[in-house]
Amino acid sequence: MRPIEKNWPLVLVALELAVFAGMLLPWIDWNTVAKGVPQPRSQPVSPVQLAPGVLLVSVRESDLLSVPATVEPRGYSVLLADNVEQGLAIIGRQRDRIAIVVVDTALPHSKQLLQCVRSVCPRARLVTLHGPRRAGQVSALLIDNAVN
Repeated sequence: MRPIEKNWPLVLVALELAVFAGMLLPWIDWNTVAKGVPQPRSQPVSPVQLAPGVLLVSVRESDLLSVPATVEPRGYSVLLADNVEQGLAIIGRQRDRIAIVVVDTALPHSKQLLQCVRSVCPRARLVTLHGPRRAGQVSALLIDNAVN
């Protein structure tokens, strides 16, 4: 048995490696081949665009249900505050994002909040809620005065 016959598997592996390394294919211009292969490129990353916010300052359960049900399907996100202090804190953190402010005027210091909104977020639309409300009244106010 000749040495090449008994080492045939090793010879095949060596040939495959030589072909991949380009040793047996000297006539191929690997620079031209590389130019023809599309180069991987990453897509530019755009900053995350947050939905415009609706600040709701109320403790009424009906408001907490009707406002999100009205504005979220229209592309807004709801920022909830149980009292004026929380509302002021949200305005301080996210003033650029707030498009609409809905305030229950029965809450203590609600007038102070409205003044703050007018000065800090002058483009935000204000919706004030007073007294008892019928079903659908808050949604109608939002649709008629702020959301459209």
